[in-house]
Amino acid sequence: MASTTQQHEPPVTASRTIDRPRVPADTARARESSARRSAWRERLVEAEGGLRLGIRADGTLFVHLFIVCGIVAAGLVLGLNVTQWAITILAITVVLSAEIFNQMLRVLCGQFGRHLPSELRDTAKIGTTAVVTASIGAVVALTLVFGQCVARLIG
Repeated sequence: MASTTQQHEPPVTASRTIDRPRVPADTARARESSARRSAWRERLVEAEGGLRLGIRADGTLFVHLFIVCGIVAAGLVLGLNVTQWAITILAITVVLSAEIFNQMLRVLCGQFGRHLPSELRDTAKIGTTAVVTASIGAVVALTLVFGQCVARLIG
């Protein structure tokens, strides 16, 4: 009877390693597809994934993107010139970048905050201050840009 149980067990061969962790199929497919992609395309895929995570992680980024849609619509209605569009795009980019970095800091502080020295635990607050500062600067710049367009239309 002992010989029949040995027949059902697969033999241990050199191709079968014990210390290698099993990789889930999705991870293996992602690794294969990323190996076939060029470096710039892989960065775009990572950026898209980061944006998706940012929107899912916190509603603040979604609110910023909703406001961006309103700003772009207002710019199209008011007929901004190239310089005004450049200022608008820069203001939007600075605020979105600050918010994404702030989300990253909050995630890091949430995960490792208790292990950080006390001086570094308030890093997330500093990140929030950066977002508020960038937002105030963007509001001032966009008020000047849109104010100039409205004044041109009125008078």
